[in-house]
Amino acid sequence: GGVGIAIHELGGKILVSGVKSGSSADKAGIKGGDRVVSVGGHAVGKKNVAHVQALISGTPGSRIQVEVTRGSVFWGVPTQIKHDLTRQLPGMSAIQKVGKSQTKPGGFTPAADLRERERERERHT
Repeated sequence: GGVGIAIHELGGKILVSGVKSGSSADKAGIKGGDRVVSVGGHAVGKKNVAHVQALISGTPGSRIQVEVTRGSVFWGVPTQIKHDLTRQLPGMSAIQKVGKSQTKPGGFTPAADLRERERERERHT
């Protein structure tokens, strides 16, 4: 099982594309656009999405620590946040929402919008 997030790679970074409403990640406050820094104490660095998904996946009910960074010079001082999450049953991959301020009709923000935001942040750093 996973923790209720969808991720993608952009510019060598692993970013949260969306968060399943009611999931462990949602309850912990993970938001679309957060950058995944480590999973289970393993730095993700320039790992690919499949590798990071494999680190996140595990036995439903087991716990995993996911560390994310939120913010930038453009958006404010970056903040690192460690979340202790409970893995859930498969089927949590359908994304119903991304951070409330980022939602579009239908309840999610397309990854293309998130990629554009990340490029904009990088231009201002």
